[in-house]
Amino acid sequence: MKKVLIVEDVAKLQQLWQALLVSHVEVIQALTIEEAKRKFTAHPDIFAIVVDACVPGDIVNTESLVVILRAGFAGPIIAASSCQEDRLRLIKAGCSHESSKASVPRTILTLLESLKKVLIVEDDCVKQMAWIDMLANKVEVISAFSRVEAEQTFRDNPDISAIVMDACVPGNSPNTAVLVREFRETFNGPIIATSSEAPYRQLLIRAGCDYECKKDDVPAKICEVLGLSDKKGT
Repeated sequence: MKKVLIVEDVAKLQQLWQALLVSHVEVIQALTIEEAKRKFTAHPDIFAIVVDACVPGDIVNTESLVVILRAGFAGPIIAASSCQEDRLRLIKAGCSHESSKASVPRTILTLLESLKKVLIVEDDCVKQMAWIDMLANKVEVISAFSRVEAEQTFRDNPDISAIVMDACVPGNSPNTAVLVREFRETFNGPIIATSSEAPYRQLLIRAGCDYECKKDDVPAKICEVLGLSDKKGT
């Protein structure tokens, strides 16, 4: 479950937002600026941040916090306030989105829904986990560790935006060309062939893949193909 840091000094609002978002994200609450800094440091895998313009009180005082957060975080930062002028001040400081306080949960859910799904067919769980970490906040990775699992996952997720196909699943001999041809019958999006062996990648290209890359380059290639920044957290 993705983590959202919410910087808001009104405890009742924090509780309300947490109740509305509990089945969608893990809410990390910060009631003060100093607490926000500590929790931001303690949770490097945060998906998004919500920053109230006034913490505490009624005067805008979180612009410097936004500047600090933006220096170490490239993901979405939502300026939250009932006053549009206050929200715009936080946008100028580095927030990427703005929301009235009543709309904060909907804004977070919209950001979650906007993540593109990428099916990665790779039998090496270590590589899968590394790629998931590197692609955090950029795409929603759906992992498949076998050809059978890949077929089922593909059927269950008709909204996939891209597919990454390892040439050998499992083993060391190319055996996924048939899977590429099967997917290509109904999928018009990009399919990326990956392998440490160039001839294996070319085999998948001939089967219907659009792009190819070495395994170390998979996250960057996904970002390139989908038009995303490859900066971590973006």
